Amino acid sequence: MQVFISFSSADRKIAEKIYDRLKKNGIGCWICTKDIPPGADYQSCIVDAINACEVVVLVFSSMANLSPEIAKELSLASKKILIPARIEDVVPQGSFQYQLSNRQFVDLFDDFDNKLDELADRINSVLASTAGKPAAPVIPRRAKNNIPLKLAGAAVLLVLLAGAGWMLKGNLADPGDVQTVALPRTEAAISPPLPASATAPAALAPVHPAAASASSSPPAAVAPAASGPLQVGTFLPLLSGTETYDRINALRSLAERLPMGLSAADANALLDGAGSQRPAGLKLIASRLATELDGKDIVSILDSMTTYDRINSLKLLVSLGKVEPALSAAEANAILEGSEGQRPSGITALASRMEQQLNGKDAAIVLGNTETYDRVNSLRVLVSAGKLATALTPDEANLLLQGTAGQRSAGIQAIANNLAADLGGKGLATILGDTATYDRVNSLSVLSKAERIGKLQNEDLELVLQNTEEQRTRGMKMLAKHLVR
Repeated sequence: MQVFISFSSADRKIAEKIYDRLKKNGIGCWICTKDIPPGADYQSCIVDAINACEVVVLVFSSMANLSPEIAKELSLASKKILIPARIEDVVPQGSFQYQLSNRQFVDLFDDFDNKLDELADRINSVLASTAGKPAAPVIPRRAKNNIPLKLAGAAVLLVLLAGAGWMLKGNLADPGDVQTVALPRTEAAISPPLPASATAPAALAPVHPAAASASSSPPAAVAPAASGPLQVGTFLPLLSGTETYDRINALRSLAERLPMGLSAADANALLDGAGSQRPAGLKLIASRLATELDGKDIVSILDSMTTYDRINSLKLLVSLGKVEPALSAAEANAILEGSEGQRPSGITALASRMEQQLNGKDAAIVLGNTETYDRVNSLRVLVSAGKLATALTPDEANLLLQGTAGQRSAGIQAIANNLAADLGGKGLATILGDTATYDRVNSLSVLSKAERIGKLQNEDLELVLQNTEEQRTRGMKMLAKHLVR
């Protein structure tokens, strides 16, 4: 085994894609989701794998930035070769700022598929150098696109532009009124301009008598007069019939002429047919969208995007101020629908645009089906952004802590200051849930320091201290000051 892959559970699917691609490139890899045998001790397997590897690939994201487990893995791997691979445009914080300060990142978030091959080349080079062998020459990889299809799409676009120009010219009252405007040169313009003596094909000949007698030659590309922004409807005939890469390339050549303040309907019309390339298309037109679009509009623009594409597109829209503030929990949930394992990253991106003081029920809607570390980290995001209401009831707290499993005590710590004060025995037991021994007593300590525990009766002790086992005495001492004498 040559490479250990460290990642946040929120990024599991992307980490496994990296694992599969590296294996395909002949690199021996280890990842916890696939290589820990059933029944084996999880922590021991992690330690053994780190000790056995030569290179550690860190899948770095906003959620990895919050993970104490990754920090532990990097500490164990301090003498290994570390290659951080960013899947989001984020900067290391906290302990990661220290651990990654002198590391060169590999950025996978732009052109993910091709950058994976570059990552494999880099790892092979590193492994060759550590083995004392000359590194194999890196052969430039061919970009994964279809050049002939792009050129064909460009040719179709030119024909459409020329046809539109001749139709416009044929409908003018006077050929002298025709104004030829050359569009900015793009990659699609690969054919030489028509010679001055060239005439229009018979099928495109203008029908107006005055125009028919004119000897002027047709322009290579005709757009309505003026060089400023044009209405969206002007572009749609030029984009008609284009799909995926061809549509994006055509849109790229026209994007600078789009007006500002595009509506969600405008965006959908321009991106129609983009398919899997919709995120690339949205990136081209995002700056032209209207500001503070509501939740329904954002859902419409994101359309069928999922996981990584959906969250990256959402981050782009938020960064450009295109998402209205004070989104409701229902709107936030609709926007995050389909983000799956990337939902915690989506909550982080969207937190600043949510309404203030979400109650327990609404906050649970935003959290969706997140679990364990992801749920706790998402709770921390909502708390730090000031979006979680204070004086939460025990039942609301229990709703928020559902799915935290072994991380429930960490979840309690995250929301402790947002809980109601003067909690009684029954309320404490509801919040503590199925925590036991150290976790249960430590959670009690957190609640006590946050001054959330009220006066307790002797009969409350059994309810609160259940499952504390060898930690019962410690728990009794902690609760003694809260007992009614």
